[in-house]
Amino acid sequence: MDSKKTCKRCLASGGKGFSILEMLVSTAILAVLMGLLFTVLNSGTKLWTTGTSKIQAFQEARAAYEVITRKIGQATLNVYWDYDTNASGELGYKRQSELQFLSGPTSDLLKSSVTNQTHAVFFTAPLGYTTNASYNQLRSLLNASGFFLEYGPDENRPQFVVDRKLDERNRWRLKELWQPTENLSIYTNNINWTNAINYRSDGWFTSALTTANKATVAENIIALAIRPRLPEKEDFGNIKGTNLLSPSFVYNSKDASMSNTFNQLPPLVQVVMVAIDERSALRLPNQSTPPNLGAADFSKLFTEPDKFDQDLKTIEEALILQNITYQVFNSMVPIEGAKWSR
Repeated sequence: MDSKKTCKRCLASGGKGFSILEMLVSTAILAVLMGLLFTVLNSGTKLWTTGTSKIQAFQEARAAYEVITRKIGQATLNVYWDYDTNASGELGYKRQSELQFLSGPTSDLLKSSVTNQTHAVFFTAPLGYTTNASYNQLRSLLNASGFFLEYGPDENRPQFVVDRKLDERNRWRLKELWQPTENLSIYTNNINWTNAINYRSDGWFTSALTTANKATVAENIIALAIRPRLPEKEDFGNIKGTNLLSPSFVYNSKDASMSNTFNQLPPLVQVVMVAIDERSALRLPNQSTPPNLGAADFSKLFTEPDKFDQDLKTIEEALILQNITYQVFNSMVPIEGAKWSR
């Protein structure tokens, strides 16, 4: 068949290609669709990256918080009942314990001059920590434990770095007291439980805070609040309905003036921890004193339970204003060893 006749027959049947205008419109529509698809994918990638970065940034803080809540939940006083005399010399049957649970403002418990340390907690628990290899199989050995914040320079740096003062950085750190069983200072004979000054400043936990018994759990922890509480359906003395065991945030199981809490563990402990990420921490001034985070004076925060939520909000608002990335950890910890009774 002649090719010229075939082409004429095709043209006669109306067959034709796309016009330039149609091609331009199609290309424009395809470009718009590709742009929308790219925007969606880019937004999803950013969200995933941000979420992953935040998880990684606070991974250390999250692990530290799990350590705090787990160990507080294991606190014990090993309470027993025995005869004892009161201040008037009257014989009675009372709860007895050689151990202690104590929480409150760090400036009070450790007599620290640094005001930004918020709260601390010290207690004993069967954590099984020992430096004696002969005791390694004893998993329920009693240990002194505790948590508090400390501000200062980097630790455990190589000596040549220290000598040359390279990358010396002051920052907040969450510290843990972990005293091995064989060195427990709570059983020493020089502890006078009737002396309030002794168990607040010079007692077993301060003498235990040596370099060997103190370790950094996490960095960039700027606030720690410990709030002993009652179950929701309970009330207590003259503060009925407030659901609080420690009106001043101080809980001391060795305070004989508080007969209801004497030698007793709190049934619940609310633990709040505020952490900032490393990038934000590096933007803060590197100075020997804690930098101003824009919040109210830390010495006035978490001192009145009625203002607990307000104080936490004050910190959050200050961090947001300074564009500091942060995360708040907040949960209620039940203490299994608490035998609460009034």
